[in-house]
Amino acid sequence: MTLIKRSLFVIFILAEDVVSIQMCADKWKGWGNSCYLFVTSAGANYDPPPSNWNMSRAYCLNKGADLVSLTTNGEFEFVYSNTNNLAYWIGLRYKKTKLRKDAHWAWSNGDKLNFTEWNKGEPNNLETEHCVEILKGLKFWNNKGCDKNQALAWICEKPRDAKTSLKTVKKIPSTAPSKPTTTTKRKNSKPSIITSTKGNLE
Repeated sequence: MTLIKRSLFVIFILAEDVVSIQMCADKWKGWGNSCYLFVTSAGANYDPPPSNWNMSRAYCLNKGADLVSLTTNGEFEFVYSNTNNLAYWIGLRYKKTKLRKDAHWAWSNGDKLNFTEWNKGEPNNLETEHCVEILKGLKFWNNKGCDKNQALAWICEKPRDAKTSLKTVKKIPSTAPSKPTTTTKRKNSKPSIITSTKGNLE
């Protein structure tokens, strides 16, 4: 008597997943969900080059960005590490109102103000100094006049762009029948295993 046995073995099917990779444009530096551009007046390619807070912000807006808003200590550490010992405008501005008690500091892009790093004694002179810089060589902020020609550098920030995709390959297990095996029983003898190298045995 011949018995037909089929065993199952696992094979793997390769499948592709497309994963979105959010990139920053050339000369922009990435951190978290944002891209940052560190600009100096000399490198702005504007004539005349931006030199005050308002002109610096206009430069950022023209690039689809805004002046940087620093909302966490980690973000500030990253930004400061790229300032190269220069003073930079940031997006914080003092908003005056008819009622003095309602005046407040706010980020130009609308982010919530939940982090500050003022230098000792700052902010001061709130009647005239409504914009903010990262001090040259110091990891602190200082308020100063927005329209004065300060010849500072500035930092633009915008969300990362999802322009590139990466294909990743993963293995999906599947099952398929192996080659059949036959067992032949003989009288007064032990069963032996014969492996067929052809198709199904009938």
